[in-house]
Amino acid sequence: MKVICVGVDPAGVYLSALLKWLDVAQDVEIIDARGGSAALAAPHVMEHPLKPPLKLLDDKLDRSIRMASRQVSGVRIHAPQTAIATDHQSSSFIADETLKDLLCERALQLGCRITWDADRANGAMPDADLVIIADGAQSPLRSAHANTFGTVLDHAGARDFLFDLDLGSDKLEFWFLPTPFGVFHASLTPCGTASVLRVETTAHSLDKAGLARADAQTITRFCEGLFAGELKGHKLHPRTSRWRAFDHVRNTRWSLGRMVLVGAAPMLSVPLESGSLKPSSS
Repeated sequence: MKVICVGVDPAGVYLSALLKWLDVAQDVEIIDARGGSAALAAPHVMEHPLKPPLKLLDDKLDRSIRMASRQVSGVRIHAPQTAIATDHQSSSFIADETLKDLLCERALQLGCRITWDADRANGAMPDADLVIIADGAQSPLRSAHANTFGTVLDHAGARDFLFDLDLGSDKLEFWFLPTPFGVFHASLTPCGTASVLRVETTAHSLDKAGLARADAQTITRFCEGLFAGELKGHKLHPRTSRWRAFDHVRNTRWSLGRMVLVGAAPMLSVPLESGSLKPSSS
C-alpha cells in the first residue's frame, strides 16, 4: 500500500511511522512545505492529571519522547494581590520542534521517506492508497477540499502570541493582569531548561491597546513591560510575528475514501494542546 502524509503535525508523522512499523512493506512518504520542523507551536502536553496516560505502541519512540519531555509538579498562579501554588499534580511537556524532530527521526529509521517540497505539500491531492492530511489547523489541503469534508471555520475572539523565555520553572504558571484595555493572561510552560510563554487576550483588548496590527518588536516591548514583575529582568524572544486567532474547526466528516484528517487539521485549535499524538494512536 502506498501512503502519503501531507504535513508534519505530530499525529500525522506518528501515524505514518506506525503504519511502517506495523508493515515494513508499505511505501510511506511524508511531505512538508518547510525545510524542517518550524518552532511556531506551543509545547505539547504529554501527561496531565486531566488526560488519560499516553503509551505509544512503538516502545523505542515512546522512551525517546518521555526522555525529552520536561516533568513539573503543580501549578503556580499570579494575579494582583494573589499568589497561589499547588503541588503533586504531575505534568510533562515537550517542545513542538523537539517532538517533530523525534518523530521524523524515528520515521526515517523505520524506512519512511521525508520530502521537503512546498509545491507538492500545498498542491493537489497526492496519488496514493491512503492520504493522511496533517498540515495543521490552517490546513491548505483541507481548505482546498472543504466541500468534501464539510468544513466550517470560525474565528474566535481570543488572540495569542508565543515567546521563548530563558526562565525555567518547576511548575506550570499562569499570570493574570488587568489593564485599562482588558485582561491579559500568560501561561508559562517549562520546556527543557527554558520555557515558552503564551500571552492571550481578546481582539477587542488589542484594538483598544493599539496592538492588533503591531509588529513583533512592539508586542514584545509591551509584554515585557506588562509582565515585568513576573519576568524578573528576563527577555522575551518572539516565536510568532503577529497575534494569532483561535480557530474553531468543525468538519462533517474526518475521512472520506482514501483521505483522512488527523491532528490539528480536523480539530478545534486550543491552548496547550495544539496537536497531540492521541488522535492517530487511538
